[in-house]
Amino acid sequence: MLSGNADISHAGTEPTDALSAVINDIHFRDARHIFTTFRGAWQLSLPEQDDAAGFYAVLEGRLGCLLDNGELYQAEAGDVLLFPGGDGHRLISLPDPDVPRAECLAHVLGAMRAGERQITLGSGTTEVSMMLCRFRIDRARARMLTSMLPSVVHVSGGNPPAWLVLGIQFARIELAGAAPGNDAILNRLVDVLFIQCVRYCMDTGQSGSRGWLAGLRDAGLARALAAMHERPGDLWTVATLAQTAGLSRSAFAARFRELVGESPLAYLGVLRMRQAEQLLQRTPLSLTAIAEQLGYQSSQAFNRAFRRHAGVSPGRFRRTV
Repeated sequence: MLSGNADISHAGTEPTDALSAVINDIHFRDARHIFTTFRGAWQLSLPEQDDAAGFYAVLEGRLGCLLDNGELYQAEAGDVLLFPGGDGHRLISLPDPDVPRAECLAHVLGAMRAGERQITLGSGTTEVSMMLCRFRIDRARARMLTSMLPSVVHVSGGNPPAWLVLGIQFARIELAGAAPGNDAILNRLVDVLFIQCVRYCMDTGQSGSRGWLAGLRDAGLARALAAMHERPGDLWTVATLAQTAGLSRSAFAARFRELVGESPLAYLGVLRMRQAEQLLQRTPLSLTAIAEQLGYQSSQAFNRAFRRHAGVSPGRFRRTV
């Protein structure tokens, strides 16, 4: 049985929006950036890596991006490709995707590890320049977001948004120098560009028509989602969530299922379980404390819910992760 804090009004405060709540819980780390110029026939083969993410901003020329499933994207100057989930892919020279190419991955990774900021590889008249950024991501914490995103988010530069132009200009300035705090600024810029790419994905429909990101496009559902993410342990009901959304109970329930793809309380249950996983992994809190924090009446009720979710008890989950 679910319990929780009775006071759900929090008068005078605005809840953090759901996207911010999820983003704030994701830890980006070990970001490495480099400006690369490729000439001739080249490729950059990046294998699938569960805890990796990255983006590429094309500054000059055109390139192809071949996914492991065979899908080919083409990107030109002004475009950005974001890989939020570590899927394997190859960046390749164009126009012919089948010609032999020189593999450049070892050179690029070696230069990044050595702290180089700009490199030029290959020879020939065809030239592609881009900013390449690779970073690590806490996959367990990011799963709620990355599961809603496509393998690649393609930001088109045909009419580039202002944030993209300014962000890349800022990155070029920082990468061109070695001022104190340089790495910290670039790491913060990764956060900003990642969030902006997710926003672009939502605005252009790349995140799909269902799921909690789709729900954020509805003002009423966005308020309810924000409240659940900010206070998952409150004693939420469909009626109180509908009140938060400013809708009738029936209209809210129907709208939520239509856009998010499940009922409000089913979504809340999954949200609580994902937060439970994080608390079990990263805190020494007792099962009783976690149960209370997430709105369960007892540790036994929490234990049963967690077993249904994960297939193992909370204690065993904590010992094996």
